[in-house]
Amino acid sequence: MEAGRIQRENEEALRRKAAEEEEFSSGQLETLAKCLTGKRVKFYGSENCSYCKKQKEMFGDAVTFLPYIECTAEETKPLCDEAEIRGFPTWDFPGKERVMGVQLPRGLVELSGCSI
Repeated sequence: MEAGRIQRENEEALRRKAAEEEEFSSGQLETLAKCLTGKRVKFYGSENCSYCKKQKEMFGDAVTFLPYIECTAEETKPLCDEAEIRGFPTWDFPGKERVMGVQLPRGLVELSGCSI
């Protein structure tokens, strides 16, 4: 019972976060995704991760510009192992910090120094 309640609370929190993101235009999200890539930020995830899916959904069509690394793919798994990725999604900011969990675009702007 407790696990079900926690899952529902997490899903509701993600819905609220997604609603907050409606303030960003698709052009702004594309600019942010390209900036993150340019700053060598890395977004580690797994195709089986529902939170990674939610993170990608926040970017809409701009998802193709995200610096995404699929940790279950044979060719990129060694990158995740080398970076010691232990959970998904994980955002790695070179020279700064590593954060886990779904991040709002506003938070990614702050952590990366990107301007949109």
